[in-house]
Amino acid sequence: MFYIALKDLMRSLRSPFTLAFMLILPLLEAGLPYLAFSNLSSGLPVQTTRVLLVNLDRPVEQYPDFLAGNLLADMFRNDELGDLLDTTVGDSEAAARAAVDSRETDVAVIIPSGLTAALFGGEGRTEIEIYHDPALTLGPAVVRDVVTNFLDGFAGSLIAADTAARRAAEDGALLDDNSRLEIMRRYGDWAQGVGESLGQGIHPAVRYEASARVQPSESVMKAQIGPIMLGMLVFFAFFTGAISAQSLLHEAEQGTLARLFRTPASKTAILTGKFATVEILLALQVILLIGIGKALFGIAWGDPILVILNGSALVVAAGGFGIMLIAFMRTTRQAFLVMGGAVILTGMAGGTMTTWFVNPPALFETVNLFTPQGWILRGFSAAMRGGGTIEAAVPAAVGTGLGLIFLWIGVHKLKAKFA
Repeated sequence: MFYIALKDLMRSLRSPFTLAFMLILPLLEAGLPYLAFSNLSSGLPVQTTRVLLVNLDRPVEQYPDFLAGNLLADMFRNDELGDLLDTTVGDSEAAARAAVDSRETDVAVIIPSGLTAALFGGEGRTEIEIYHDPALTLGPAVVRDVVTNFLDGFAGSLIAADTAARRAAEDGALLDDNSRLEIMRRYGDWAQGVGESLGQGIHPAVRYEASARVQPSESVMKAQIGPIMLGMLVFFAFFTGAISAQSLLHEAEQGTLARLFRTPASKTAILTGKFATVEILLALQVILLIGIGKALFGIAWGDPILVILNGSALVVAAGGFGIMLIAFMRTTRQAFLVMGGAVILTGMAGGTMTTWFVNPPALFETVNLFTPQGWILRGFSAAMRGGGTIEAAVPAAVGTGLGLIFLWIGVHKLKAKFA
């Protein structure tokens, strides 16, 4: 039994076809998306937009030391916008337009002389003008957002100051100009903080706490590569199980299996040696792919005990499934066609090709449970996301049970075939 397993193992490891399905194809399927999109972790490169700012604003008599145009200019010179906007200051509206026309700058922002007066409720109407090259889209959109956010925030600060003044009047007090400006400043700071939070996808009224068991990914791509690698591991493990079990048919066609059966070795020992080769190859594949995925892509597979449980379930399920398939085949040619179709169909139904889907349909998740691949994926996924022991161990137990059933069917069929 030992020598038969060793001989088959050495022959399989020398086969380029077997090695391709064991290691090369799974790593390629998972590695190519990683190489193609790994630069997304640092963000998409965006060209800096050149902005020429002309501030013509004038103060109002009520607030001689305050200019709304200066606040807007400070927003454009904010360090956080430095990667997007390269802002310079001009003093002539006509010169700014000419600079855009000659492509010396990309966008000109012209702040009118009556901006402060209009914001403080003057009778006149005024507009901030954004003059840009019509061929540009992203840069002018960023500039427009900066201006819009400024105007919305300033309008909100005025409403806050007016509300405070009315409340003070109801209490018999008078809100002086300095107090109004202080309220407007505080509102502006608050609005800026809210905007920064929302820009990061965080609402200031909601507290976010990450589970201690979940390790944060270094990048979006690393978070995606784990499920992709898992799907390829399970998919190609079932291929390896079927390909390695095919050696039974190959030796039967060549006559070497018949000669083995004529030796003093028992039929049980011979078949056990063949089956052991299948399981050893699968165990080697699972260990290598999990290790390479951890070392090369930084995949966090989860609790080692749960990974071992589900890895063992995968070995038993894929091996039993392959042996059962081969037991019903008559020739290697027939086995190759049926094996490919069966493994691909059950793999797709089990969800090995869609592991990166965020919210798959409920019907699809139900269909997964009618395949061994679906149960194995469910157990591995629970371990990867830091799920509980029961959540990861139950699918592993079901997958192992299915594998043993497949193996039992295959063994009895093969014994009858070679009687």
